[in-house]
Amino acid sequence: MEVHNFPAKQERLVQTNDVVCSILPQSQDPPAAEVSNHTKRLPPELLSETFKSYHHLYHTSGSKATANLLTLGHICSRWRNVALCLTPTIWTQLSLTSAQCANDQHRVLLEEWISRASPLTISLTIKYSEASDERRSIKASDSHTLDTPLTTMALSGSAPPINHDWEAIDIPSHRFLLPSNLRGVSRLSMTLPLRSLQDLAVDRHREMPDLKVLHLAARDEGDKAPFVLPVGSPLIDWSGCPILEHVTIENITPQFNGRIPGFIEAGLVASIPWAQITHLTLHGLSQDLSLVSKILVKATKLVVCDLKLEISAHWHDPQSLPALLDLRCRPQFSLTSLTLHSILVAPIDQLLEFLASPTLQTLELAQCCVLQREIILALTIVPGIHDILPRLKHLSIMDTRVDVHLDDDTVLDMIESRMAQLERVKIWAGPLQRYRRVRLVRTRAGSATFERAKALEATGLVLDYPRLTEAYWQ
Repeated sequence: MEVHNFPAKQERLVQTNDVVCSILPQSQDPPAAEVSNHTKRLPPELLSETFKSYHHLYHTSGSKATANLLTLGHICSRWRNVALCLTPTIWTQLSLTSAQCANDQHRVLLEEWISRASPLTISLTIKYSEASDERRSIKASDSHTLDTPLTTMALSGSAPPINHDWEAIDIPSHRFLLPSNLRGVSRLSMTLPLRSLQDLAVDRHREMPDLKVLHLAARDEGDKAPFVLPVGSPLIDWSGCPILEHVTIENITPQFNGRIPGFIEAGLVASIPWAQITHLTLHGLSQDLSLVSKILVKATKLVVCDLKLEISAHWHDPQSLPALLDLRCRPQFSLTSLTLHSILVAPIDQLLEFLASPTLQTLELAQCCVLQREIILALTIVPGIHDILPRLKHLSIMDTRVDVHLDDDTVLDMIESRMAQLERVKIWAGPLQRYRRVRLVRTRAGSATFERAKALEATGLVLDYPRLTEAYWQ
């Protein structure tokens, strides 16, 4: 669903809401049986579209709602009863919010929602909420409980019963206790606050014979107290996952090794059967390449690897760089995405050797002003010279500091040489707005340069280049 036509969708939602409310009983809390009889007069497509539209309004209002099909929350008692009467298909996508406080009433309601999807497989996403959400939910009075946002889910002490196969689960922390038997779960997503790692290390034995996709993300809650993991034991034993092939790891940084001694070795490198992994995604890594190299050495069967490296400061890791360059020796290896962040000083020949990939499709350079000109010249296709990125489709160069200078015509030359490949280009070099009080304000490009940019957009290329727009200079 598009997210831009806000007034039209708001009007459609109001009209749909009026139709439904005119059919429903006028009592504040009608019995479920009475609501069911009235909702039979409404097609499921109408109710489904109403919830989709409402989710659009909720998402564009600036909240932190996730972009799932249905967000269950901010639903009044009447609408909640309507939703309970829907067919199982709309309950296969649940997006909820979990707070740290316990509430048995909400846990029972969650179990009821989950049971509505049976016997279909369900994708359950339970996002970790901040303490502020928790406080807001606690202050709600009893008389308005059903009309307030459902921001508190009681997930401490027990988990919803699994009476059918789950397709996916998103675990926010150890407060949502994993059942001992997760048969039927093919996709598992876990967001782990640092203070939860100890509990997961102790309670780690699970049976997940059907697990194919694993997503691990770390969350730093600002607690500076160190943790100690059991010596020689992984966080969770994934050896019981014989068909696990896809692994995604996000926001794991070497600082966690200082906060949690042995975290990288015990929690990641030693716990996952890397020898059987074929698809690997590493996002949000920073500081150095040690974790990347340790994983890649073990992952000998990789077919696709999506690396989003945020390498700060200097490119000077002599032990990790060879492990990354060694990937070129694997005939089936595919590097599809790469992000380099804040590389201030680097041997340009080593960097270009690392970038050279016949399969790389997405390249993002952030805060790398020293290397931008050299990389742009290297990306420019010249007849008779080997193209280091023959499949590049999406290119992003972002450095919005006021002292950044990048020649517009040089960039356009590179783009024009790759018109047969590129689909999307983002060039944010220098401030996104003109700073009149700053001496380093760059001069406006000539009219011919503006015409070149317009000609590129006319070919269908998605070009995000603020400096080459009239709005930037007005």
